[in-house]
Amino acid sequence: MNAGSKAPALIGFSTHMLRSARRAGVGVLMLVALPGTASAATTYLEAYATASDSGGSETVVGTEGAVFASRSGEYAGFGRVRGADASASAAFGTLRAQSSANGTNDGATSGASARFHDTVTITAPGVAPGTPGLFSFAMEVEGSLVADGAAHATWMLSSGVGSVGPRILGAGEVTSSSISGDPFGGYYDSGLWLFRFGEPFVIGVTLGVSTTAGSSVGSGSASAMFGNTATWQGFSAVESAGTHIPYPEYFVTSASGLDWSLPVVVPVPGAALFFASALVVLAARASKSKASR
Repeated sequence: MNAGSKAPALIGFSTHMLRSARRAGVGVLMLVALPGTASAATTYLEAYATASDSGGSETVVGTEGAVFASRSGEYAGFGRVRGADASASAAFGTLRAQSSANGTNDGATSGASARFHDTVTITAPGVAPGTPGLFSFAMEVEGSLVADGAAHATWMLSSGVGSVGPRILGAGEVTSSSISGDPFGGYYDSGLWLFRFGEPFVIGVTLGVSTTAGSSVGSGSASAMFGNTATWQGFSAVESAGTHIPYPEYFVTSASGLDWSLPVVVPVPGAALFFASALVVLAARASKSKASR
């Protein structure tokens, strides 16, 4: 599919928590790929957004450039006020996702995710094709979680290589009375993954956020603002699978054309403008919610 083409929703929210999230004390929602065109492909970009109150959901899939998704919904009447907004952007090496929700005497929810998948091949001088090796990579994430009143905000960064995964790299959760994980993001190493020299394999990374706010007897507002980008920081290791000796020289090719051994330069102006406008909408929603209390 070309960049910007629309496809049926391929991502759903599941309340099943991965063991690594439990060990970190983070009760985040796990983003799960459901059967569909994009999940069957090996090189693609995907952005997903969903919002309550007639906001609906949107999934946009592409294979080059950047893809964007955005949804919003609101309701006011009979003493109840609800609002929800979500947006996401994905490019090879950079991911953005943000959501907000507010509710007075009722509840609202929103969520967003962004992901990239690419087919990668690693070779090294003097190393025969099929020789097993290990590699790791790093991601840097910037953002913030806020929850006020009856509210809840989460984020999670996960990765998979080949048929293995997902592996949680970083996560955070905030309520009005608790904080767990990393509410502002951080720098995350993937740990070692097994591959074979000269044989293509798939690297996938997903950034997800979700918010809930309000109740039938109270009010609240929440935001998960990770539009400042989750950025690929390059390979942190390529080494022998048996001896763990680093390879001094290696080469990386990919279906996207990106050299994944290097950090990705952030971001394109179009993505920055898209998220700047989304921030204005989210701020307006929060202001309206506080004024209605």
